Amino acid sequence: MKLLSRIRTISKNLLRKQQVERRLDDEVRVYVDMLTDERIASGMSPSEARRIAQVGSGGIEQVKQSVRDRRAGAGLELLWQDARFGLRQLRRNPGFTIAAVAALALGIGANTAIFSVVNAVLLKPLTYPDADRIVHFYRPFPEGRREEASVPEFRSLQQQTSVFAQIAGYDASGPEFNLTGGRPEQVHGIHVTASYFRLFGALAILGRTFTPQEDAPNGGKVVILSYGLWQRKFGASPDVIGKALSLGNEPYTIVGVMGKQFVSMPEADIWLPFQFESVSNNLGHFFHIVAKLQPGIGLSQANAQMQLAAAGFLHNYPKANRAQRFPAARASKVDPLQALRAE
Repeated sequence: MKLLSRIRTISKNLLRKQQVERRLDDEVRVYVDMLTDERIASGMSPSEARRIAQVGSGGIEQVKQSVRDRRAGAGLELLWQDARFGLRQLRRNPGFTIAAVAALALGIGANTAIFSVVNAVLLKPLTYPDADRIVHFYRPFPEGRREEASVPEFRSLQQQTSVFAQIAGYDASGPEFNLTGGRPEQVHGIHVTASYFRLFGALAILGRTFTPQEDAPNGGKVVILSYGLWQRKFGASPDVIGKALSLGNEPYTIVGVMGKQFVSMPEADIWLPFQFESVSNNLGHFFHIVAKLQPGIGLSQANAQMQLAAAGFLHNYPKANRAQRFPAARASKVDPLQALRAE
């Protein structure tokens, strides 16, 4: 009941303002007249009594304003007055209005864009299965973190089966291809190992992912399409599997199409197998490595294993030590994959 009564009072003060003001005038005048009569009764002249009564009441206009300030709905009325004043000022200065609206639009747009990035990168959790167990490798160098690894390093890390259930490699920034046939288009591709999609729990919606044989040398020219490329280039045709795709004037066979929900690391239009030599000693072919920890294995255990593995790697590849590529003090470390997205 109190709430309804207050709402009625606010409505009356805002919608019947003239009536409320007339009542306020009457009340103030009656009060001043009463004070004047008291002064006259004490022996003052009428004019002097009137002046003293007005001063004693605090001033007629001051009293009225004090009452208005305490009146229910006064804040809403003040807000409406400010809004009308602002609109009048904007109408009088159209140039300023346009500049103000443009500045607000840019500010809102920039903040929206920033929030979208922060939400996607920092706040929104990874959608991969067992994402909390997926880690990425880095090696601390004095000039900053270094993410890349060589083929021998990758093979060495593959042997750490006591801490890693799966391990995969991918390009830091893959090649650009001119996609010919029909309307020309430049597409971004990355090389991945055959274990890449399995590690991220990504299933092809058409066809399949790479086999270990296709990831081996001379495994053939095969390619997997992203959902977006499949949509815009092939019209989402279900008959795309097995068709030839011309990349840089070389034919590749389409073996799979990834689902719309798969978030690639990094983003790509197509994926190709690495196909590097399993016994390669090339310490200059660099790429990124991710892994999935064994159940129950934490970061501290995995990093301790990396430190121990460094000595064995340096024994097998002494050139890496001389080149300061893989000194024991800078053995590979792992961080959660979410940390890589935030960098």
